[in-house]
Amino acid sequence: MVGGDFNVILSEEEKLGGLPGVLSHGRAAEHCIFKRLDRVLANQAFQDLFPQNEVEHLTKSGSDRAPLVLSCGEEVTGYIKPFRFLNFWIQHASFKEVVSQNWKTDFMGSPYLAFKHKLKNLKGALAKWSRETCGNIFEQLIIREEVVKVKEQFFEEQPSIINRIVLQKAQAELKKYLHLEEQYWKQKAGFSWFTEGDKNTNFFHNYVTGQRRKLQLNRIQDGSGNWLETREEILEEAISFLRKHFCSYPTKEEVKKAVSELNGDSSSGPDGFAGVFYQQCWDILGDDVYAIVLAFFDGAVLPKSITHTNLEIVSDIRLRDKPANVILKLEMAKAYDRVSWKYLMHVLRNMGFAEHFITLIWRLVANNWYSILLNGQATEVLSRALNSLFEDRNYIGYGMPKWTNPLNHLAYADDTIIFASADIESLQSIMGVLRMYEQSSGQLVNRAKSFYYMYAKIGNDLVQSVGTITGFPRGQFPFTYLGCPITHSRKKKVFYAELIKKVKSKILLWKGKLLSFGGKATLIKSVLQSIPIHLLSVVVPLKCVIHELHKIFAKYFWSNKEDAKSRHWSAWRNICIPTQEGVLGFKSLFDVSKALFAKLWWRFRTTSTLWYNYMWNKYCKKVIPRLVIWKEGSQVWKKMLEARDAVEHEIWWEIKAGSVNVWHENWTKIEALYHVVLDDFPINEEMEEVAELIEEGRWKDEVLIQNFPLDIVDHIKSEFHIDHLHGYWDKPGWMATTTGKFTVNSA
Repeated sequence: MVGGDFNVILSEEEKLGGLPGVLSHGRAAEHCIFKRLDRVLANQAFQDLFPQNEVEHLTKSGSDRAPLVLSCGEEVTGYIKPFRFLNFWIQHASFKEVVSQNWKTDFMGSPYLAFKHKLKNLKGALAKWSRETCGNIFEQLIIREEVVKVKEQFFEEQPSIINRIVLQKAQAELKKYLHLEEQYWKQKAGFSWFTEGDKNTNFFHNYVTGQRRKLQLNRIQDGSGNWLETREEILEEAISFLRKHFCSYPTKEEVKKAVSELNGDSSSGPDGFAGVFYQQCWDILGDDVYAIVLAFFDGAVLPKSITHTNLEIVSDIRLRDKPANVILKLEMAKAYDRVSWKYLMHVLRNMGFAEHFITLIWRLVANNWYSILLNGQATEVLSRALNSLFEDRNYIGYGMPKWTNPLNHLAYADDTIIFASADIESLQSIMGVLRMYEQSSGQLVNRAKSFYYMYAKIGNDLVQSVGTITGFPRGQFPFTYLGCPITHSRKKKVFYAELIKKVKSKILLWKGKLLSFGGKATLIKSVLQSIPIHLLSVVVPLKCVIHELHKIFAKYFWSNKEDAKSRHWSAWRNICIPTQEGVLGFKSLFDVSKALFAKLWWRFRTTSTLWYNYMWNKYCKKVIPRLVIWKEGSQVWKKMLEARDAVEHEIWWEIKAGSVNVWHENWTKIEALYHVVLDDFPINEEMEEVAELIEEGRWKDEVLIQNFPLDIVDHIKSEFHIDHLHGYWDKPGWMATTTGKFTVNSA
C-alpha cells in the first residue's frame, strides 16, 4: 500500500476547468482548476487482508489539498471517562457565572466536607454546561467537517464569491473546534511543545533553561533587605525564616500566592480539577480554600478526600597503604515504609524546630494516604554519626593525601558512599554505626544490593575478611554514582552505554518527521546537548563517545524518516559555529567539555570546599597553582591544567586582604605581572604577597618603583585606591562578564 501526492491525473475526467498544471488557490469562477492528485494505491494482497478498507478525502483547511484517511476496519467504540476539568472552559464568557451560581450552597459541616460537597455539586453543573455550550468536541468536529464538505462541493459546482464566503465561514467554525481539540490534547499530553509541534519552540526553550535557573540559589534577601551570598549566611537566614513563619497562621494573601504558583497546565487531581481552575476562580472559592488551611493549622485531621493524592577520590583506591582502601556503596530500603515517624519528630525537635511546626508535620506524615519522602533528615543523622568516628584516635580511615580534611563518606539524598580502610576494628566501627542507625531510624540497609569495592590486586584473604565483616557482596568497577560511571582504571566505551541509550530514547519519543529543521535544531540545542552536561562536568569521556553523540545528533537533524539514511548537507563540525557567524549555532561537545573544565578550574581557584582541599593537597601542596607542572594524576586534573591559562587570564583578584601573589596572579586587571614585564626586567621573587606593597592604607611608592616598570606603577596608583586591608581572602571576579560571575558560555 502506498498513498500521497502523486502529482498526476489518470484521465481528463479527474480535471475540471483551467489550463493544465494550474491549481485553484481559492480563486473564484472561471479561474478555478480542480484536479485529483492525491490517492492511495493497494495491491490485491492488502485488499484481501483488509476487505473493508476505505479511503476518505477530508475537508480542506488552510490548504487546497485534502488530507486522506485510510480505514481498514470497524472503529473501536469509546468508553465513559470520569470528570476532568478542561482548561479551555475558562475562555468561555459564561464560565465564571456558572461556577459562581453553583458554588453557593447551604451545607453545614467542617470546612473539609463543605469544600468536598461544593466541588461535587459543581462537577455536575459544569458537565451539563459543557454539553450545552461546547458539546462533544469530537462529534462537533465530525459535523463541522461534513458541513465544510458540502460547502466545498457547492463552491466547486458554482465557484462564485457568495459561495466562497459561505465556505470560509464554515471553515472558520471548523478551525474553532480544531483549536478546542488541540487544547484538549495539549492538556492531556502535559507539554504544549509536544502537541503543538514547532509553534511553541520559544516557550519550550525558555521552559528548559528557565527551570535550570530556578533551581539555582546564589543569594537571598533577609527581612531587613540585606543580600546574603555566602552558604553559611543563607543557611542561618533560612533556619530563622522557617522558625518564624511556621509557628504562625498563614494569611489569606499567602495562601492565594501559593495557589497562584501552581502549575496551571498540570494534570488534574483526584477531584478532577486542575490548578488553573483554582487560580481563575479564586474570587469565588478563595474563602473556602482559606478555611481549609486554617482548619488544618487549628489541628483538624485531613480526610481522605484531601490527602488522596565528582569522585577524584576513587582513584586513590589503588594506593598501597596499610591497611588497604575500601569503598562501600549503600542501598537503602524505601524510606517511607521504613523510617520511624517518631524518630523523625525527634530529629526535628533536636534541630530546633518549633513544636507547632513539628505537630503540623506529624499530622501530615501520620496520615496513611500520603506518600511523602523524607530522607534528608535521617541521612543527616547518619552523616554526623560517621563523622564522629574520627574522634577515636584508633580509627583508621581511607588513605588520602597528607593534610587533607578527614573524609569517610559522601551522601546525596539516599545515595551514600562510605570510604573506609580494611582495618578490622575500623570497619567494624562503621558497621556498628550502620546498625545503630537502622535500630533508631527504622530504615534498613539493603545488604543484597549494597557492595564493597577494593583494588583488583588485593589479596583474597583480606577481600574475604571485608566481605565477612560488612555482609555485602563484592562489586566490580565501574559503578554508577549520581549518574556518572566511577572507575580507577582505563575507561571503555561500554561505560557510557547508558548515556548513549538515554539520548537515543529521547529521540524515539519525538516524531522527527513532524518537525521542521528549526524545531529539531531547538530540541537538539535545548535537550539532547544538555543530557551529557552533568557527565562532561565531572569526568573525561572518550573521544569515541563524543563522536558517537555527534553522529546521533546529525542523523536526527538531517533525517526526515525514522531509521532512514539521508544526505548530510554539511559536516557536524561545520555547523557547530555560533549563530552570529551565520550558522545554526550547535555546540561541539568537545568545546563544551573544555568550558566545563574551565569552570572546574575556576571553582578550584575561587572556592573553599572539601573537593578544593583534596585537590590542593594532592596536586599543589605549597606550589602556586599557576606554576604546577603536569606529572601524573587523573585525567580530570590534566584537563583542568589544560584550561588553566585561559581561565587565569580572566580572573581578577580584588584586593581585600592582600594575600594574592604579586607576580603570578592577576590583581592589576592586566595579567599576571610575571607575563607582562619584559624578559630582561629583574623580578624580586622574595616578594610574594600584595600586602607587602601596602602600608597603612597606602601604596609603598618606593617599593613599587624599585620592583615594577614605571608604566605599571602608574597603572597601579591610578586604578587601585587602597583604604585599609580587611577580610581574610581577596575577592575573585570574572572579567569576561559584566557581573563578575563565571559562566560557561563566557569561558
